[in-house]
Amino acid sequence: MSASTALIGSQAFQSIAGGISANNQSRAQAKVLDENARLTDLQGEYDVLSALRKSRMEDGAMLADSAAGGGGGGAGGGGSMADILYANAVQRQMEALNIRNAAANQSRGLRAQASQARADGRAAIFNGVMRAGAAVISGIENKRATDKLNAQAERERTQGRTIQPLGTIPVPRTYGINPSFS
Repeated sequence: MSASTALIGSQAFQSIAGGISANNQSRAQAKVLDENARLTDLQGEYDVLSALRKSRMEDGAMLADSAAGGGGGGAGGGGSMADILYANAVQRQMEALNIRNAAANQSRGLRAQASQARADGRAAIFNGVMRAGAAVISGIENKRATDKLNAQAERERTQGRTIQPLGTIPVPRTYGINPSFS
């Protein structure tokens, strides 16, 4: 195996190894993003439960104040306590829905980034293989061109050098000319 063949193989190997390394990095990044998306979903649900718990506590405190005040102190001018509790419940459910949607949007964005990272990893492998193929083709072309130049140089060196015996005069060649001696 010649040095140029080893160099071509080395370049091809480096291209493929670089693609594999980039793929591994992309896959690791995708795993982190997927885990962050999962944690975002969990945090969103925790925030929803916390908001609903806070709402129930406030409703309980309002009912206790209303009961202590004689049953109408919390109504505030026309609405019954049931109407106020219903309005608060609707408002809290809307808040919970908004929290869930925000968490879902954030986790969806993280999952999209993870998917893109995996696609980038696959593209890195493909590009590494393509660069390896290009390196092999380029190396073969360079070797052929070098071999051709070396062969031409060797022909030129040996073409006009015929060893003449000492004391003789070289006769010039006549390419295609047929001199007639009459």
